[in-house]
Amino acid sequence: MINCYQLERVCLDVMDVTNYKPDLATLGFTFTTDNNRTFSSAEVQNEEIIKEYNDGLIHLMKQENPNVKEIKVFDHTVRCDTADDMKRAQDLKAVPEDAKYRPVALHVHGDYTESSARDKLASVLSEDDHASWSEGHWGIVNIWRPLD
Repeated sequence: MINCYQLERVCLDVMDVTNYKPDLATLGFTFTTDNNRTFSSAEVQNEEIIKEYNDGLIHLMKQENPNVKEIKVFDHTVRCDTADDMKRAQDLKAVPEDAKYRPVALHVHGDYTESSARDKLASVLSEDDHASWSEGHWGIVNIWRPLD
């Protein structure tokens, strides 16, 4: 369901990362350059192209984080800026359930809480993998790439 979330106020420290590369493991985010080919929003709807896209994501993630043992790509959210974004800002139900692309996010947000991240892990892994991964260190990583 699109736009089904609850806002929560939190305080956090913000730092300027203009002059150095943040470490994903330490700060929870980083920046990198991806020299793979670019994709269009239409292409990433095609199953064959999605495999190529996923392989590129996995390669990029391993290149940036050589200590990562295994990667499971589980979701693609294509967001598209629309003329209706300001209307949607006033009424979150302004986006139809069958929209082709999700609208841009209108605020800084976290996709998962600790609890919902554990639920997502259980939903994307087999029972055996879930049992194994739950015992170790794991994380959910968002990768943002421009399309079109």
